[in-house]
Amino acid sequence: MFFVSLETEAEESFYLGAAWIGSSGLNEEITTGSMELLSELVPDLRVEIQGNLKNFEQFDAIIKRYNQEKDAIVLMGHESIDYLQDNSLNVPVFLGAINNPLQTGLIRNNERPGNNITGVSYYTDYGKFLSFMQNLIPHLDSVLLLLERGNPSSEADLHYMEQACRNLSIEFFIEECSKSRDIDIFLDQYSGIVDAVILGNQNFFLENFQKEVFLRNKIPSFSLNYLLVRKGVLASLAPDYLKLGRLLAGSIINVLYNGKKAGDIPIRFDSDPRIHINMSTSESLEVIIPIHMLRVAEVYH
Repeated sequence: MFFVSLETEAEESFYLGAAWIGSSGLNEEITTGSMELLSELVPDLRVEIQGNLKNFEQFDAIIKRYNQEKDAIVLMGHESIDYLQDNSLNVPVFLGAINNPLQTGLIRNNERPGNNITGVSYYTDYGKFLSFMQNLIPHLDSVLLLLERGNPSSEADLHYMEQACRNLSIEFFIEECSKSRDIDIFLDQYSGIVDAVILGNQNFFLENFQKEVFLRNKIPSFSLNYLLVRKGVLASLAPDYLKLGRLLAGSIINVLYNGKKAGDIPIRFDSDPRIHINMSTSESLEVIIPIHMLRVAEVYH
């Protein structure tokens, strides 16, 4: 259950700025969930959103302006972690659309992050993700993880997935993509070698996914981002991004309106990730979906 309240009536307007680099369906979903709840509970909050910025230089300029003009800042994506590791800000910072921030060394611990920082993470236990895959591919002996080359979030996906595969004695292969054609090349290269392919949590795959390429190679595809299941990936076990947005809004309210310190507020996770299944893909690949999964899954056709 999710619940947030104002401990006192708001007597003044606060100013909030949000920013991220590049296009991202994940960033937009989390922002939507957050803004919907904030507009309902604190309609006087003044919000400026600068999304889809072209480069780090624009990102830096926006943050520096926010640091002078706003009462708090929301930063989306792993570029925000890189930024905060090199820059100190004077106002509370809320992180969104990031993997487990502990892996980056930015914070002390998730329960009390410190440094005037808190936020939400899309992290899901990678061991549970692989166990979920084994329900659909019973003889899962090997997987290929595809990541976007140079994306800061790829490092976290690699770290946690490699560790989880080692723990479950699953043979692990990794390849990095920088252009759409790379996906085709790697699927052809690993066809008949791996039992499944996992797409990393990078927007690159949302922009370049082609269902027919995966069906042609007959390799079951899974994604750490459930938005890809809508486009034809077989399945995902992922947090609800709108829910993460609402959790983020709750942390913002606790800091700006209830007087809490950002660094004392835990990093929030979705403790109940949902199953997402694409039925047309499962039928094409002749993958049988267990009934107990279908009863609780978000199903796409």
